[in-house]
Amino acid sequence: MVFSDVANLIAQTYTVNDIGDSVPTETVRQVYVEVKSIGLKRKIDAAATGLNIEFKLILSDIAEYNDEKLVEYKGVRYNVKNVFIADDQSVELTVGKY
Repeated sequence: MVFSDVANLIAQTYTVNDIGDSVPTETVRQVYVEVKSIGLKRKIDAAATGLNIEFKLILSDIAEYNDEKLVEYKGVRYNVKNVFIADDQSVELTVGKY
């Protein structure tokens, strides 16, 4: 695998401000990824269940992923829809827009 693309993994934590509103604080980490497409059948199957999936981002090792729910890739934010850990301990993030 070639991990030559860069993506930002975004973790959000919430604090309560002075008036009681929950305010998100983001922590951004840059990681190297390999981008893979999603097959048309899988996109259609996901859409039938209400999921919007775009593509997969592969991280080389499970140690690089800390359960972040947001990803920024090429200036666009995506939600992590599914996480798969392979036998070789690489991590596959299936992502889609909000």
